[in-house]
Amino acid sequence: MTEHSARQWPAPARLVALMVLAQISFTGGRVALSLYALRLGAGTLTVGMLISLLSVLPLLFGGLGAATGMVSAVWILALILIAGGVFSARHQRR
Repeated sequence: MTEHSARQWPAPARLVALMVLAQISFTGGRVALSLYALRLGAGTLTVGMLISLLSVLPLLFGGLGAATGMVSAVWILALILIAGGVFSARHQRR
């Protein structure tokens, strides 16, 4: 084996690992968001509403796949995610 032919995981294993990491980061983000809101002095009702808003976007776009076809829904959601990442990165620099 040469140094350029490193062994890679099979595609399903990489996908599962990626999904596990995504779930861990989403769960950790919810915990961090709620603790940060409590630290800023938000009430428990406000924190609950804030955390529940994290589920609104998937709820709203869930029907988008059925209405427009799954491929276009994936592209729309990917564009929204990219726009959010760009906005977040630009906001962090200021």
